[in-house]
Amino acid sequence: SALDGMVTLWQVQSSGPSISLLSTTNCFSSKQRWPEDVAWHPDGDTIFAVYTADGGDTQVSMMNLNTSGQKKVTFLQAKPHTKGIINNINFMPWSDTCFMTGGSDHAVMLWQERDDSWNHKKVHRDLHSSAVMGVAGLQQRKTIISVGMDKRIISYDVSAERAEYKNLIDSKCLSVLLNPSDFNLYMVQTG
Repeated sequence: SALDGMVTLWQVQSSGPSISLLSTTNCFSSKQRWPEDVAWHPDGDTIFAVYTADGGDTQVSMMNLNTSGQKKVTFLQAKPHTKGIINNINFMPWSDTCFMTGGSDHAVMLWQERDDSWNHKKVHRDLHSSAVMGVAGLQQRKTIISVGMDKRIISYDVSAERAEYKNLIDSKCLSVLLNPSDFNLYMVQTG
């Protein structure tokens, strides 16, 4: 995603170290805001994007890669984040299809797919004292790790609806990434 609102797909060539342009799609919101973050749906045919919560604009879009024309990008009607940029979107590695968003309103939202629609639920809004920059789900249980500009790393049990632990480090947390081989290991980008 870029400031011009375009989401560009590139294809890595199997023969030699090169890439080629696959497609470019205009993903501007109705108020001409660009996507802040993008994530692949686990089915591989849809890309989700998040925007800002300011001004009543759209917060989440879906770009269907199997469709062309005006209906390629659709927008979810729900607007659960209350203000600022939605910094992160990440699909959870669980059996039910769902994703989390983290925003400048200090909130983490769970979005679940039910009967071809997306329902949202607040996971937490008061555990971070500043913008949530990243959210990732543990594969072996319904627990998320959220990180924020408040220098906090929070583990939250989604099923029990409670924080498991909170760590405060020396630097602002910018993103979180789980290790694909060791499910108990995650990396936090700081700055």
